[in-house]
Amino acid sequence: MNLGKSLSKVVGANVIALVAGLVNGFLIPKYLGITEFASLKTYTFYVSYIGFLHLGFIDGIYIKYGGFSWEDINKSVIKAEHKFFLICQTLLMIIPLIIGIVINNIIIIFFALSILPINVRGFYNFLYQATGEFDKYSRIKIYVPLAILILNLGVIFVIKQESYIPFIFVHILVYYVIFIVLEILFHPTFKKGKIKDHLDEIKEDYSVGFIIMISNFLSMFFYSLDRWFIKIFFSAENFAYYAFAISMMRILTILIRSITITFYPFLARSYSKKGIIKFKKYLLITASVASGGYFIFSFFVRTILEKYIPSLQIIAIIFAGVPAIAIINAIYINLYKVQKTEKKFFITVLINVFIALILNTIAYLIFNSIVAIAVATTVSFYIWFFYSSQQFKAINVKEILYLFLFLIIFFVSSLYLELLTGTIVFFLLIIMLIAIFYLKEAEELLSKSIKTLKR
Repeated sequence: MNLGKSLSKVVGANVIALVAGLVNGFLIPKYLGITEFASLKTYTFYVSYIGFLHLGFIDGIYIKYGGFSWEDINKSVIKAEHKFFLICQTLLMIIPLIIGIVINNIIIIFFALSILPINVRGFYNFLYQATGEFDKYSRIKIYVPLAILILNLGVIFVIKQESYIPFIFVHILVYYVIFIVLEILFHPTFKKGKIKDHLDEIKEDYSVGFIIMISNFLSMFFYSLDRWFIKIFFSAENFAYYAFAISMMRILTILIRSITITFYPFLARSYSKKGIIKFKKYLLITASVASGGYFIFSFFVRTILEKYIPSLQIIAIIFAGVPAIAIINAIYINLYKVQKTEKKFFITVLINVFIALILNTIAYLIFNSIVAIAVATTVSFYIWFFYSSQQFKAINVKEILYLFLFLIIFFVSSLYLELLTGTIVFFLLIIMLIAIFYLKEAEELLSKSIKTLKR
């Protein structure tokens, strides 16, 4: 399997997700009022935790089949695993659905209805990622955001109802359609497999995946801790501003996530410290330049979304953490999995969640502002980055100096200069910084990118 080809397939799929994210990210908040947008983002925020209701099962699948090709795996076992998972997720969906109906909470009802299709889609995604089946994975990645985009445009321009509920209906409809299509298309590729014949394998999936799931949950909690503080201690308006900033961040990290997803199967087959260090430099360069996306978003917010101008300072502060986030997700988290050091991963995440909790608490108690929460969050990103760098002995003075200068350039350009001046200054100085520190790697990365695009 060729890494360049796999990257091009997944990046291509994520370009669609990027376009959908841009349209949804700017059109929906412009169309909805602040309070309605906050309700929509509350649903998507809760839904982001649905993946943990598989209780580690698909993490076990991911670890189990990582490094194997599709042809080498036992289809009968997968069939049994799939059946078992389908039953479990159906049962898990019923409990919150009843709770939502009893307390008459529409968002909890929508949350419950999303559990089955999202997690079963996750089963397929993890399976195809682990086995390097990026053609299949890419198709799934294309259809979901594309369908949501088209239907959202229909809500905005045809239905014209200024409520968050139709947008949630769109998500749930797409989730179920994709779920049904996946079952119809890919079900026949599995051989017959009875659950009772493969209970030991299923138990092993849970055994291997549970601690990874807990670690992933803590990792997710780490990345969303700031929003819990905003949701609990601040107004709906403040939550809307902060959620909008996170939406912008997610648009930026879509392409970076492409690299994260394709990297694991190759690490699982073979990896070298030299290769990882080089890949880390590539990511550092890419993420540094990608942080400049702030200036593009700033232009659109100032031009068409004036009511979200208060979120720009938050966006700038969070975007400063992009290099740290990219390397944590693409390299360090994958290394924990590849080296089968699940407990080490768990302890690492637990320590960093505790640090983030302390920093966010201090930010709230002393400064009581969402900007202070954003600062605490970005500082947390870099603490985790340096902590894992020390664990894998993958840090040096050159890298520290590069990041220090990057942060100075970014903050001065985004927070203290006018938009046009800041944009020019940022990109000029970042290009110079890369040329001074990582010229050879930048040339290699550019050459590889051009070759990948030509495929």
